[in-house]
Amino acid sequence: MMTKSEQMDKLLETYGSGASGADIIAVVRQVFAIQLEWMPVLAADTDTETSTYEGSANAAFEAYIESHDRKTASGVDIRQWINQLFGINLDALSALEGKQISMFSKGRWMIQSSDDLFAVHTGPHDVDVQISATVRYVELTGSSEPPQALITDLSRLGYEYDSQSFCFRYADPAGKAVPDSFKGHTIKALLDAIREFNRRVLFAEG
Repeated sequence: MMTKSEQMDKLLETYGSGASGADIIAVVRQVFAIQLEWMPVLAADTDTETSTYEGSANAAFEAYIESHDRKTASGVDIRQWINQLFGINLDALSALEGKQISMFSKGRWMIQSSDDLFAVHTGPHDVDVQISATVRYVELTGSSEPPQALITDLSRLGYEYDSQSFCFRYADPAGKAVPDSFKGHTIKALLDAIREFNRRVLFAEG
């Protein structure tokens, strides 16, 4: 089964080297169900976002790809452009498919499944992050309290754990968008916890 990134690459191939900004936005909408045309565009040379209206993202993306070598660009290149312009890492979202992590960002669910065990919420401009257990996790454990190992791992990254709400919270001290490297460390900690959780569940059922 192809990943969403691979599905995107397959669709982009049908355009050859002639895909316009609007074509690429349409492909993203079809594969990822993300409407880039309604997403805020990151202001140049900053980590802040500008407000947007329908059409502005199309124009911004078209101008952006015109300043790059579109004819030789791969799907990976295009997804990097989208991350740089909109702050949406499509390859990361693709890699999270089926990994039992929900992701809420830019005011919408980017990825979500009824089998997910943890949910990651990023606030406006991605300057803060909140992580909590899902309904499915509570159903399986009878509690919203996360594993102690996850509390330890996320605390090391700088998250604060609220034992009353069973939530982890992190905010960038400088008020800037959380970098992809930090998000990667966060996802790794969650994947490690999910892997161990599933191992114990399968062992108990066996």
